[in-house]
Amino acid sequence: SSSKVTPGPRYSAPTESYKGHFYLFGGKSSNSVFDDLWKLNSDTLLWMKLDIKLNRPKFGSAAILFENQYFYLFGGNDGSTELKEIEILKTDSCSCSNGYKG
Repeated sequence: SSSKVTPGPRYSAPTESYKGHFYLFGGKSSNSVFDDLWKLNSDTLLWMKLDIKLNRPKFGSAAILFENQYFYLFGGNDGSTELKEIEILKTDSCSCSNGYKG
């Protein structure tokens, strides 16, 4: 549910917009790598933490919205390894699945 919570300071977190919301995927702080997903309502400027986690904590991924149905996250880093994978999230349910792993 929406509240006055925020994702907190982080960097290298990909973002994408969809239907009046901005989505923030993972990212990194000075001492943590995140696997969370947040949605910002662009009208109310309220954040909502979604009840889903990425397949692993990651930062530095690239994100795109494909056919208004899927978010694709490409690559990134988990804090120790460069990731060569694609993670796919459905926009309607924000469920995660794995794509390519190399």
